[in-house]
Amino acid sequence: MQLRVVTPMGSKIETVVSQVTVPGELGDMGILPGHRALLSSLGIGALSYTNDGTTAYLAVNGGYVEVDDGGVIVVTETAETPDEIDVERAKAALSRIQAEASSLDADATAEHTRVAASIRRAENRIEVA
Repeated sequence: MQLRVVTPMGSKIETVVSQVTVPGELGDMGILPGHRALLSSLGIGALSYTNDGTTAYLAVNGGYVEVDDGGVIVVTETAETPDEIDVERAKAALSRIQAEASSLDADATAEHTRVAASIRRAENRIEVA
């Protein structure tokens, strides 16, 4: 099946794959050839795909996945390969945002949500790298 990953910067991946796993909002979703049509939102996490027995990974940051007879299309805000991720920068961002989280007012719900997403993004980039 065809996999296409698209970001605001353009097409990131276009390849034939034997399986794809995407980070859904409620957990990972495995997609194999012949999967039923699907449109779903994505969470922050690792997207993996297998081609000729080799598995590759992308760190993705939300978006949508569409599965149809033509394959799988992922539209995401960002998609980074392990080679593109600066681990030291990601670790510094994680430390910075964790410090910010510890100083938040308990009643700042919107800020807690933003900080939690930032922590998850940094952790995901570190895990994928």
